[in-house]
Amino acid sequence: WENKKYFTMMLHHGGTFEYYPNREYDGGKVDYVDFIEVETFSPEVFHSILSSFGYDVATTYAYSLVSFAPLDVGLNKLAYWTDFINFVKKVKTEGFFLCSTSLFGA
Repeated sequence: WENKKYFTMMLHHGGTFEYYPNREYDGGKVDYVDFIEVETFSPEVFHSILSSFGYDVATTYAYSLVSFAPLDVGLNKLAYWTDFINFVKKVKTEGFFLCSTSLFGA
């Protein structure tokens, strides 16, 4: 897994987070973005992906769920450069190839 060059991102978007505890992502749809380069993934690349789905990066919140843990404990906000560094480290070192990212906003 350490030589992983690409990953696929599963985007859940257009819905809302509901309930707590036992949080769920309700509604929306799922799209996939394939062949994202691990080494070049950055906030700029992610913002480009968001824009391609019609989201305004200034008003959109994104969370990753790399390990598919329960939503109550497994959500990681993707907002700052360090968030992306940690996200890429998990993809590279833990071998996850399918990352679930939830979007909500304008």
